Amino acid sequence: MDHTGEVLILTGPPGSGKTTTAEALASEPGSPKVHLHSDDFWHFIKNGVIPPYLPEAHEQNIVVVDVLTKAAAGYAGGGYFVVVDGIVGPWFLEPFRKIAAPLSWTALSGRGSWNRSGKSRHPSTTSFCVRRSMSPSGAAGSVAAIR
Repeated sequence: MDHTGEVLILTGPPGSGKTTTAEALASEPGSPKVHLHSDDFWHFIKNGVIPPYLPEAHEQNIVVVDVLTKAAAGYAGGGYFVVVDGIVGPWFLEPFRKIAAPLSWTALSGRGSWNRSGKSRHPSTTSFCVRRSMSPSGAAGSVAAIR
């Protein structure tokens, strides 16, 4: 299936497999793809950053999501399938709904698993479940397992 010019937002709690899934999707052969790791957009702020979960970060978060949205729209407009991963809750979707590209929002859940060394936590690819997929209009899609 060709997803050229579309934007997929993968969200979920830490350890749910957002980045692993996004990297796998973006690495698939076929049409050009780009992976935007939303955390990087907060890390671009080098001086004066406010932790995004604090109430006083509201204005900063609006700016960061606006920049992330413009980057996604730019790549999608250039013919790329864009996979955005991060904690992008419904409260951050409004700017994405305004872009011309087809948009999907998917929330993952899953338990992480420890690697053999017992030190690093990696998501378990068998425990992912799509909780909700949403079109730009806000209509919910079907629930499906990702294996």
